[in-house]
Amino acid sequence: MQTERNETIPNRKVYLDMIRVIATFLVLFNHLPGYSNYYTSKGIEQFVSLFLAILTRVNVPLFFMVSGCLLLGREESIRIVFSKRVSRIIIVLIVFELINWVEGAVIISVKQGSLIQLDLLETTRNLILSILAGTVNGSGSYWYLYSYLGMLLLLPFLRDIAKKLEVNKFLLLISLHALIWTILPILNCVGSCHHESWKISIDSHFSICLATEKAFFYPLIGYYIDQSKTVLKNITFLTIVAICGVVIEYICTYAEYAFTGEMSQNYLQLCDYFIAILTYVFIKKMFVLYPQLSVHFRHFLCTVGGVTLGVYLMDQFYKTIFYSLFNNYFDGMPYTLSLTWCLFSFLIGGITTAILKRLPLFRVIL
Repeated sequence: MQTERNETIPNRKVYLDMIRVIATFLVLFNHLPGYSNYYTSKGIEQFVSLFLAILTRVNVPLFFMVSGCLLLGREESIRIVFSKRVSRIIIVLIVFELINWVEGAVIISVKQGSLIQLDLLETTRNLILSILAGTVNGSGSYWYLYSYLGMLLLLPFLRDIAKKLEVNKFLLLISLHALIWTILPILNCVGSCHHESWKISIDSHFSICLATEKAFFYPLIGYYIDQSKTVLKNITFLTIVAICGVVIEYICTYAEYAFTGEMSQNYLQLCDYFIAILTYVFIKKMFVLYPQLSVHFRHFLCTVGGVTLGVYLMDQFYKTIFYSLFNNYFDGMPYTLSLTWCLFSFLIGGITTAILKRLPLFRVIL
C-alpha cells in the first residue's frame, strides 16, 4: 500500500509500485483460506500450501522496506513530518475505522429489522476508545498502520541513523535480527522436541528494537539495499540464503507438527527477511536490466500502485458485503476462492479508491 508518495514519471521508481502491488496482493491472500490451507491439507498439497504461506509472510516486510526507501533519504523538518505524514495516517485510521463501524451498525440494524438505538455520548466514547485500541470491528488488519504510525513518530531519528548506515552496521543489524528471530526460535524448536524445560527465554527488559521491531528494522534495511550497488550484484548469494531460509522454516514447522500433532505458523517468519530482501532486489534488478519497458506498462504500474492503500483499507468493508457469495460458490476450493477474491477486491477497491481520490479529503489521505 502506498502509505507514502513516490515520484511522478519519469523520475518515479516504478519497481516500488510493482513491490507494492505484490505486497498488497499477499496481504489480501494472508486473510483467506488459501493461506491457512496447510493446517488441514495433507501430502503434496500441504507441502505446496505451506510454501505459499511462507511466501505470503513477506508482505509487511516489503511495505516497510518501500517506506524506508522513500522516506529515510528525505530532508524534512519535524514540523513537516507531524503536519504532513503523522496527521495523514491518523486521519486515515479515524476515517476508515469509522466507515467500518458504520457498516457494522447498518448490518446489525438490517438483521434486527429496525434502527439500533444509540446513546450518543456513550457511543462516541466507546468508538474513540476502540479506535485508540484498534479494536473496531472489521479493522483488525489495520494493525500495520498503527505500527507505521509509530515509525513515523521516530522518523527524524531513523533518518539520522540511515545516513550513517554503512556495510558493517548493516551486517550487525541483520545479525542481531537473526539472533532473535531465527537462531533463538530454532534452538527452542530443537529443545522443545526433547523437553519443555529446554526452552530459552530472555528477560523482557532486554530490547534491541532497531533490530527486532519490523517498523524500525525493515525501513532501515530497505533504505540501505536500495542505495547499495553491492547488494544488487549479489542476487545469487541472496537466492541461496533465501532458499536455505525456506528449508529451515519447513523443517521447524514439520518438527513442531511431529511433536504436537498440529500445524502452526510459529516458524513462518524465521527467515522472512531474507526472502523479502531477495524479492525486493530481484524486482529492482528486473527493472534495471530492462529499462526499455513500455511507457504504457510503467503508467499502468503507477496507476495500480497508487491505489494499493485504498485496496488494503477497503478489503474488509467489501468482504463483509460480498465474501459470503464467493465462499458459497467456491466452497471446497480454497485456492480458487482466495485468488478470485484477491482479484475482485483489488478491482473493486481500486475503482473505489480512484473515485474517492476525486474528493478533497480522500485526495490528500489516499
